[in-house]
Amino acid sequence: MSIAAECDHTDSIAAVPVETGRALALMWSDIRRHNRAVPRATVSVSAGRGSACSSVNWSTSPVVLLAADIIAGGPGAILAELLHQAAHGIVGSASPSSEGRYHDKAYRDAAVALGLAVPEASVRGSGYAPEGLTDATRAAYAPALARLADVPPIEARAARRSRVSARCQCDPPRTILLPPSTLAAAPIVCSVCSEPFAA
Repeated sequence: MSIAAECDHTDSIAAVPVETGRALALMWSDIRRHNRAVPRATVSVSAGRGSACSSVNWSTSPVVLLAADIIAGGPGAILAELLHQAAHGIVGSASPSSEGRYHDKAYRDAAVALGLAVPEASVRGSGYAPEGLTDATRAAYAPALARLADVPPIEARAARRSRVSARCQCDPPRTILLPPSTLAAAPIVCSVCSEPFAA
């Protein structure tokens, strides 16, 4: 049984096993337990590009999309990307003037607080973009990383043009677009309200 998550800026869909969706939702919950400043969000998977630094709308029903290549990178890559996005959630998106590539000092401070390794000096063009996980972060998240070790790789397939809008029970509700057959195949559960999305 699998569910699918679709990114609106790509023409591919990732078939996502239910266990993968649950593991990612639990990881985001773990991140929020470690730092309550991290906002609630839905974590999903895209066979194409994942969320760019400035693409998540943190003010209303944020959805963090992980690219399939991040999932293929394993537990450390998944945690590093989720922490990267969580730091953006704390301070807001990167400067729009840099097309979301620049990470300022406020971002650096949030990233360090979350356990990301960040350069001591700003790097031209990207600022204080994270460089990975610290050893302390790996230790703090060891159980969650072990849980992610069983997440299978994601395979892309051609997208269907017919899509339906499905909403969860959050207030305000989160909305996803997906093929009708995907919605009918298996429940897609919101990581915030723990209720299935429905058309």
